[in-house]
Amino acid sequence: MPIRLYTEPDVVWWIENIGFDYYTTNAIDQAAMVLQLRALSNAKAERVTTTGKGFRPPGTRNPHSWTIVDEPELAEWIINALQFR
Repeated sequence: MPIRLYTEPDVVWWIENIGFDYYTTNAIDQAAMVLQLRALSNAKAERVTTTGKGFRPPGTRNPHSWTIVDEPELAEWIINALQFR
């Protein structure tokens, strides 16, 4: 089954704005999940790591925002994933 996870692990932003370190975000858990799924023979498990994305209106930086996703690229991935079935 195709699985895709997105993350924007801007650790400097998390430290300065939220007081979280890298271990408090879900970035490590996502990496572990993809590795585990691949170890269980799911070659369709992937993690997309973005950089410099994640903004909320009116341009406020937030790497936890869905704007980290490239929407046309994700739509294409979904179409391909549905054809995989």
